[in-house]
Amino acid sequence: RSTIVKHIQDIVSILGTDPIVHIKPSQSIICAVENAIKKRGRDRLKPIFEELGEKVSYDDIRISLMFIN
Repeated sequence: RSTIVKHIQDIVSILGTDPIVHIKPSQSIICAVENAIKKRGRDRLKPIFEELGEKVSYDDIRISLMFIN
């Protein structure tokens, strides 16, 4: 699954998020990830994962990041 998410990241870097809007996480997850980024930074996933109480998967975090500027 993580390999697929990495390929999706490549697609987003070329085509934008329009082709993947159907896999966009819920707005509540995206907001939670945004808040975790404000507290922990965007450089690494583990601090975001920990800030979210380890309740949001790494893949959902990665996909959420694609929709956060």
